[in-house]
Amino acid sequence: MTNWAPIRLGEVADFRNGLNYTDADLGKGLAVIGVSDFQDNVTADLRGLSQLGMSALSKVDALVQQGDIIWRLYT
Repeated sequence: MTNWAPIRLGEVADFRNGLNYTDADLGKGLAVIGVSDFQDNVTADLRGLSQLGMSALSKVDALVQQGDIIWRLYT
């Protein structure tokens, strides 16, 4: 067993709530993953994701990058 010091998760990770968009933003280009893609599953069904037109993207840093972790918080 190692003697790792406990730290708050926010010290080593960034948390985001995701993007907000309207039906008018839907189009071809950027696949989006949402709560409805998880439903009652631990992992999301990535087949048939909704898509947004590229103009709907407000921040490039909102894109999922390799190594990112996506999860649904169950309450």
